[in-house]
Amino acid sequence: MAASEIAGFIALTLVLLMFAMRDMRLLRAVAICSNVAFIIYGGLNWLLPVLALHLALLPLNIVRLTELSLCRPQSSAARRHQS
Repeated sequence: MAASEIAGFIALTLVLLMFAMRDMRLLRAVAICSNVAFIIYGGLNWLLPVLALHLALLPLNIVRLTELSLCRPQSSAARRHQS
């Protein structure tokens, strides 16, 4: 199996995982990993629509994850878990 196919399967697995997630921070983190995998896949196969989409989504997901991390306090359940 070629490296580009491996990157594609990793990317699609990450997208499937995103649909099962309830925590927005984790979802954004996995989305960032998915974007990177799709960028690799699109770059290796020179698939411009895939490459362009994920090059645009990557900074958006990074910004949204940063906003979540800075602005949103932890839930009471998360605080109890850390204690």
